[in-house]
Amino acid sequence: MKNALVLVLAGILCALCFSAPAARSQERVIQLYEEDRAYWKDILADGSIARKNQFYAAYVAYRERLTDLSIESFRETVNANPAHGPVRIISCYYLGKNFFLQGNYAEAIEQFSMVKAIEPGSYGFIRHCALLNTAIAYHRLKNGDKCRELLQLVISGDADKTLKNAAQDILKSVQ
Repeated sequence: MKNALVLVLAGILCALCFSAPAARSQERVIQLYEEDRAYWKDILADGSIARKNQFYAAYVAYRERLTDLSIESFRETVNANPAHGPVRIISCYYLGKNFFLQGNYAEAIEQFSMVKAIEPGSYGFIRHCALLNTAIAYHRLKNGDKCRELLQLVISGDADKTLKNAAQDILKSVQ
């Protein structure tokens, strides 16, 4: 009888342990920065883009969180538009965002870093968005110093007010 009682109590304790809510981490999870995507209307009006439908499909795949399809499509779009700065900068930026969503922060950082070497045309704000998301990726990799350094670059640089405010909010939450 004692053995049966011990087994019942052990079962109850196990049930309580496995049904208890997980302890919450004190660290805030910072999400990927999502810029205003109104610029897609402008870029898609550009008649010089090769494989424009694929370019837009890559964006739609990103939006639907079909990251593998989006990555493949953005890479093909870059290959089809080797001299088109705006297509290349947006594609590299979205490649970084896709890798971030997959949890591959090192590859995301590499893609975001490629953005600074590309002539952006009228899409220079993408550089600041990439810096912001690079900082967030470094935060996910537990590199707070690099995260704060990049956020300070956005705040002290020529980014617009919306991006500066976003960087300041993130900086407050990582200190």
